[in-house]
Amino acid sequence: DLQINLVASPGGPNAVRTSNFCLVGSHKLTLSSIGKNKFLLEKIKYEGELLTGMFHTKVPFLCPLEGHIHLKMQCEVGMNVEEKGFLTMFEDVSGFGAWHRRWCVLSGYCISYWTYPDDEKRKNPIGRINLANCTSNTVDAVNREFCARPNTF
Repeated sequence: DLQINLVASPGGPNAVRTSNFCLVGSHKLTLSSIGKNKFLLEKIKYEGELLTGMFHTKVPFLCPLEGHIHLKMQCEVGMNVEEKGFLTMFEDVSGFGAWHRRWCVLSGYCISYWTYPDDEKRKNPIGRINLANCTSNTVDAVNREFCARPNTF
């Protein structure tokens, strides 16, 4: 038998307690923060009628935070994507380029491809493309002079 001891709140069942904590500094972590371990606490805006719009210039007196925060962080990108379907791929065949329709499976960071959908279960893929190694700041449609096929990027 599981017994649960309930303790009544001294303020009653609808009592709400407020925290004595207050914000003394902040720093916004972004992807550019990766690899750094020292961050300057940003100025905190005063709240109140007379001081609205004014800022602390440093962390308050006797605060354990001295203007900087030191921390170790690690960024790990995880994805659980799996998509399947036909794609038309440009491949080199005896020195000449040719378009071939391939059954492709996107799983995580890798696109594996076969000739037919049934081959996925029976054969090793014809090839794999590791997308973790294919990075670019932009992805655009290919100029029609380079490739006349629509939806090519």
